[in-house]
Amino acid sequence: MDQKVVNTISYYINSVDSVDYNNIIVEMLKEIQKIEGYISGEVIEYISKNMYLKISFIEGVIKRNKSLKDKLCKTIILCTGPRCMKKGSYEMLKLIEKDYSHFKLETKNCFRDCGKGPNLSIDDRIYNGIDCNNIKKILG
Repeated sequence: MDQKVVNTISYYINSVDSVDYNNIIVEMLKEIQKIEGYISGEVIEYISKNMYLKISFIEGVIKRNKSLKDKLCKTIILCTGPRCMKKGSYEMLKLIEKDYSHFKLETKNCFRDCGKGPNLSIDDRIYNGIDCNNIKKILG
């Protein structure tokens, strides 16, 4: 885990005030998200262990707060094989890097479904025939 994240969590642990507990947690999560681009399961477990909170409580705070909603890391795997590249996957790669940095982005040389490309998968669900407009609809 990034040392900045650990330092941020430590700072907020020492700032906990029972009156404003939820707001402190939200602010801590926002700051972690700025550092890492998303709030990973590892970070949630670390917070849970060090602040004596249930994981489900932290996940609930994330889901209820619009600025954190859906910021839990999702993995996008984009095909960068030659056929998909010709069909526009390079433009999607740049779009994802620019506008969806809170997702974990990986590339794969081929999904072996070139006729339906460009192809990508999000958390193991495969999408075919994707373009920059489709990806905006899928990722929000």
